[in-house]
Amino acid sequence: MLLSVLWAVSAIAILVWAALYVAVQQTGPLGSNAIWSYAVPLILLLGVLFYGEGAEVAVAMLSDKDPEQFPDWLRKSFLSLEPHLAKQRHAPYISGRQAIVVFAIVGITILCDQLSTVEGMRGPAWLGNHVSLLADSRARFWFTLLFPTLAALWLAQLPPKFAAHENPLWIFSWQFTRWLLAVSMILGRYARIDSPSLWFANRLATTKRSDIQPLGPGRRFHYQTSAMLRGGRGLQQGHIEIKIHPDGSAAVVETFRYHAFGKGLRRFPQRIFWEQPVPGDPEVHVTAAPPEAGAYAISPFARSQKTFDGTVFHGLEWVVSLQSDLPIHSEFELRFSYRTAPGAMRTAYESQDGYDYAVKLVPTAELIVDAMPSPDASFVLVDGEGKVDAAEDRAVDDFELSRIKITPFKRGYRYEVHYPLFNTTFSFNWSVARELDGRSDQ
Repeated sequence: MLLSVLWAVSAIAILVWAALYVAVQQTGPLGSNAIWSYAVPLILLLGVLFYGEGAEVAVAMLSDKDPEQFPDWLRKSFLSLEPHLAKQRHAPYISGRQAIVVFAIVGITILCDQLSTVEGMRGPAWLGNHVSLLADSRARFWFTLLFPTLAALWLAQLPPKFAAHENPLWIFSWQFTRWLLAVSMILGRYARIDSPSLWFANRLATTKRSDIQPLGPGRRFHYQTSAMLRGGRGLQQGHIEIKIHPDGSAAVVETFRYHAFGKGLRRFPQRIFWEQPVPGDPEVHVTAAPPEAGAYAISPFARSQKTFDGTVFHGLEWVVSLQSDLPIHSEFELRFSYRTAPGAMRTAYESQDGYDYAVKLVPTAELIVDAMPSPDASFVLVDGEGKVDAAEDRAVDDFELSRIKITPFKRGYRYEVHYPLFNTTFSFNWSVARELDGRSDQ
């Protein structure tokens, strides 16, 4: 905290320092034109640096994005830029932008040196004899070093980079950013200032280790992209709580929080399957929704059966529909609860049981399954483990299995998975054991 305050005070001091030099220059040969000779060019060069630094991060973060996600008025600009960002064609853009940024920094340094040259100037009356301090060679040296370094860093380099990391499309939408990108590509293409650098980069590439390969997008970005390409629907969190009663019935509460990554999202199909039917209808509630979505309706519940490995499963399906589409990047939370008929879960001591969940219809960011005995049960769940069916390659299954976090929870277990692969089936398993005297809830 103290260091942050010191840096803030330093920033103000450097700007005041520059203002004092401008005030002294106005008493020299330039007179009132000192503002146009020094202050205005400094501001312009800082502006060029500002847009140049923001453009670098914005383009890097937008280069792998689908143009269809862009607003109509920005899509054409990005499509004209996109070919120049290809792996073998990006050198002119990179070199042109970097040249502009370097020239801006050099220009700021030269202006600072000239601005601080105030020998023989009397300065304004309110400065008194302090003009000699500003004219001292040591003061000039430190001003010429600190202003291009720190003032440029604080005002023109870090702010646009922070903003571009947070919202690259916002930075790209600025007209000056797009103009600077166009100038960068023209400069890089025709000046070919990158020739020595490309030669050195090619020599440097020969030292690359053979096991260093290009990386794909992270799971979080893969989840967002998958959601955009599958109707705009993404499951931010699915939380399923299963309480197992002594008669083998399961009291279940399922909460699903969806994120709208695209347009036209208003229908939310749901379906469940258990080894025993669900008497009655589940209680369904919308626990969070934007006002723009309007009212919601629940379709009639449809019951079905299917056989898998000789076991009959009883299904229940329904659809929650909104009156209007969810706004893009809004969230919608749905919660439903029900209780199965007895015998849906195993409760005999030393028996094994589990719960399966398939990530096949909706890209998912986080999945949490809590399995526990009901308060009146005399058993506990032990030996919690997982199983994964994600691919034909066993190594892939083993890696996905290692990403399941299993922790003791209320005499049972909590299973957590973040950003699971699409088309993956998880089996969250446990064994039933007699509860020991004196054992407390975990």
